[in-house]
Amino acid sequence: MNNGENKGSIWRVWDLHVHSPATYGGEYQTFIDNAKVSKASVIGVNDYCSVKGYEEIVKLGGIPDKVIFPVVELRMHNLLTTKKNPNGVRINFHIIFDNTPEVLPKISNWVSSLKCLDEKANTIQLGTATDLSKVSFDFEYVVESLKEFKLYDTHSLIWLPYDEYGGIDEIDPVADGIFKLSLINKSHIIGSSTKKQIDFFNWTDPKYSITNYKSWFTKPKPCIKGSDAHKIDYPFGLLQNHLSQPIDKHCWICADLTFKGLKQIVVEPERVFIGDEPDLTKRVRANKTKFIKSISIKKADGVLIDDVWFDNFNIQLNSALVAIIGNKGSGKSAITDVISLCGNTYQEKENFSFLTPTKFRKLKPYNLSEKFEATLTWEDGTTEIKRLNENPDKRLPERVKYIPQNFLERLCANVESDDFEKELKQIIFSHTPPDKRLDKSTLDELINYKSSLVNDEITIIQSEISKTNSQIIELENKATLDYKRTVENKLQLKKNELLTHNGIIPIKPVTEQENEASTQLVVELTAIRDRIKIVEDEIVAHKKDRGLLAMKQEELNRTLQYYKNLDEQLKKIQDPTNEYSQILTKYNLNPNDVFSYTINTSTISIEIQTVVALIAALDLILNPQNQLGKAFNLITLNAQLQKGQEELDKPAKEQQKYLDALKKWELQKQTIEGDIESEGSLKFLESQLIYLNTQLIPALTIKYKERKELAEQLFSKKIDLINIRKELFLPVSQFIEDFKELKARYDVKIDVALELRSFADNFFNKISQGKAGTFCGKEDGYKRLLDIIEKAHFDTQEGFIAFTDELIDNLQHDKRTTDNSIVDISSQLRKGTEVNELYDYIYSYDYLQPIYNLKLGIKTLQELSPGERGALLLIFYLILDKDDIPLIIDQPEENLDNESVYHILVHFIKKVKEQRQIIIVTHNPNLAIVCDADQIIHMQIEKENKNTVKFYSGAIEDKIINEAVVNILEGTLPAFNNRELKYTR
Repeated sequence: MNNGENKGSIWRVWDLHVHSPATYGGEYQTFIDNAKVSKASVIGVNDYCSVKGYEEIVKLGGIPDKVIFPVVELRMHNLLTTKKNPNGVRINFHIIFDNTPEVLPKISNWVSSLKCLDEKANTIQLGTATDLSKVSFDFEYVVESLKEFKLYDTHSLIWLPYDEYGGIDEIDPVADGIFKLSLINKSHIIGSSTKKQIDFFNWTDPKYSITNYKSWFTKPKPCIKGSDAHKIDYPFGLLQNHLSQPIDKHCWICADLTFKGLKQIVVEPERVFIGDEPDLTKRVRANKTKFIKSISIKKADGVLIDDVWFDNFNIQLNSALVAIIGNKGSGKSAITDVISLCGNTYQEKENFSFLTPTKFRKLKPYNLSEKFEATLTWEDGTTEIKRLNENPDKRLPERVKYIPQNFLERLCANVESDDFEKELKQIIFSHTPPDKRLDKSTLDELINYKSSLVNDEITIIQSEISKTNSQIIELENKATLDYKRTVENKLQLKKNELLTHNGIIPIKPVTEQENEASTQLVVELTAIRDRIKIVEDEIVAHKKDRGLLAMKQEELNRTLQYYKNLDEQLKKIQDPTNEYSQILTKYNLNPNDVFSYTINTSTISIEIQTVVALIAALDLILNPQNQLGKAFNLITLNAQLQKGQEELDKPAKEQQKYLDALKKWELQKQTIEGDIESEGSLKFLESQLIYLNTQLIPALTIKYKERKELAEQLFSKKIDLINIRKELFLPVSQFIEDFKELKARYDVKIDVALELRSFADNFFNKISQGKAGTFCGKEDGYKRLLDIIEKAHFDTQEGFIAFTDELIDNLQHDKRTTDNSIVDISSQLRKGTEVNELYDYIYSYDYLQPIYNLKLGIKTLQELSPGERGALLLIFYLILDKDDIPLIIDQPEENLDNESVYHILVHFIKKVKEQRQIIIVTHNPNLAIVCDADQIIHMQIEKENKNTVKFYSGAIEDKIINEAVVNILEGTLPAFNNRELKYTR
């Protein structure tokens, strides 16, 4: 069964318009010798009204290493008058016949029996004609005659010249349009080598719609060109210019060297190329390290196991599209796994379908993968050899792109995974021009490099937001009803305390006559009291001054440290090893010319020294041990007062006692009343209550505004990050715009937007769902949060701010209640979580990250159906992946519906095979047949025959492959015919 050398359809030169000596005379052997060395692999022996030239060459054994076809050239009755030929030119047409030997007698009989007109316009049979150059034919009759002989379609193709001598180009499409279209529609092939006509007949001219084309002819028509050689020594295979000289231009056809192969161009006109060389052969020759030539597998040296498996397995691979087919368990995925392993795919081994611990790498009874080794051969002759138990090495270059079925299924099921964004980033980076990659090797490196300064700014803004959050929390704590009631209660208590204190004012004693000595002493004591009052006031003033100086010292020390820290940071900027200093030096710029600074902290240090000296002087004054100080003076005066009071008589003592009590009472009253700076005093509490009633909310509003402004700045920076990423995917967007086929069928876009990442989980790590509030209840709370998230719009500044406003509102009010009752945020926190942690998380916006997204119209991947999602992911790989290494896909249709396979995959696979080698495993006829696979490999495992792996390789037109395709992909020919009868058109 194995035929590993058959690579399916490959490009070869076909010259189907070569006149033999039957036309112009000469020796047939000379003709054969010349044809043998020609560039043409296929030669159409074309003679007027005859196959005798072809028959003679066949009798002589044919042309070595060449395939020949019988071609008959006929002229119609119709005369076409042109400016160049006013007398008229007969319209020519060719009939290319099947070259199988059993058909030739039927062809000869048909030619002989064909009715025609001789030079006198008499109807005769062609076999009786005496001058073949003078006969003409009715085109419609010829077509019907071919059908009658059962040659039309099955064993012959009609080739109608267009823009060449005897072609139909000059037929007036207005006057004779019906006739012209009739000729075209009944012909299989058009003769033309001009791009304009090729595009028109292939239905690829963008000037016309499919509707236009269908109104003219039923399906696209292939265009071919022959040399029209009339000389025995002409270099067959080379086309002629207008001077009938050979030029380096050929008619290439990608097909088996059979009539069935030729018939494929009728279905797939793009199998024809007219020019010097097809793009594929050029690309293979120029990039031999990027095309796989073959894969072979054998038992490793010294391995002795009974089962055969892949031993002596070798397949030559086509450089375009290879489709691997077979029933379930036939080894299809084994081949793609092995090729990808040898090609060092970066796919994780867990994504393999065959080389897994549950299949070929199963340990019991022994690991089969250890017993076999594979050799991948590239077109340049180099090889990669791997034991099948090895894994890809990510230290080495990835030489094939592999999309296993498991991997695609996982991406379709979980589009938010890092895997998908990783793949998308690789594609975007592949489209980034080398001069814009800035010596970075991945998109992440490039993004981090371009975003670093913006991220620094974001960190600074987040730090300011954190400070503002602390201030807001302090104000919000004061804005609570409980806090206000606490202040009111304290104030009432303080008022009661003052009222009670006013009720215990000392009573002045009844005045009695003092003795003269006491009277004099009282005067002295009064003077001492006055001095004590002065000293006490001075000490109070000194203490106040000292407090102010201590504050000044602290603030100056902090300022000094700030500038020292700043100096350290600025020194780093001037450091020659600094990144930006090196950039400037690299381009011969002096960093000191760009940036210089001066920080002089000496004045701050001097001022701090002065403050320290003043504080020391005040400490000395207030030191009770310093006899020159105020505190010592106060102690001395109080001692004198106390001593004098002891020497007074009773009336005077009572009076002094009263004065002491009154002084103490007044001091206590002052303490109770206090001032707005004395915490806990009556006036302080009154001022606090006034503040709560009149100033707190405005102050909180100002802080909210400050935080909002900071959030807006943060949004602006997030947009900067988005714009950096958008700039990087502009080449991809432009590529999609330029890819008209893609835009016409599917409005695919790459976008970047702010998206939530792990927000709900982190949020509920801080908020308890067992506490009263909007988010109470595991399921209900989660649903309420999702509702808020789904309504959010992060693409505008307003939506960005509105999200956090809505979130905070739901935290401050219990939305489960009809009156949206106020609830304390701190009461909803999990144990160990502080309000500032929650606020910093919410207002840092770190959970909103710029994320690349693939869209279909306005739908994101998450919003697409599974079929649409799978299709879009494959378009992403097929079209946007700019890499030109082989692309290997295992059963892509598993994630798509049939409509998506036909309308999406087919078109784009056919397009991408023009750019890189593609190998697909499939059981969908649309992919193997409609995609026009260049090579189909039919896999089988004969389990009853020691698990022998067998295959058959060939083109679609190969008879064995064709039968396998029908049986495996269509479910047998009767089943296909049964379905075809049920299809409505």
